[in-house]
Amino acid sequence: MLIHHSPESRRHVNQMINTHTKLFPGFNKEKCMACTICVEVCPAGALDLAIANSITGFRLFPVLANQDQCMGCCFCEKHCPTGAIIMAS
Repeated sequence: MLIHHSPESRRHVNQMINTHTKLFPGFNKEKCMACTICVEVCPAGALDLAIANSITGFRLFPVLANQDQCMGCCFCEKHCPTGAIIMAS
């Protein structure tokens, strides 16, 4: 499932971000099921998958690959089916 964001949508998100404290995603490995929805919905392409250790062993997890690209739009948090992403400043 690939979501394309229109230029108007991106401008709206950028305007919202410029008026608020910028938030960044934090990931809870125990809740994450590595579905990749967060990576797919990120309009900035700031998220990626990386191999990390968890209580069940090594597996893929989403990571904030480029903090400068992150728009703080919270799309990843809103679309996460397990609530594994929490936005924080």
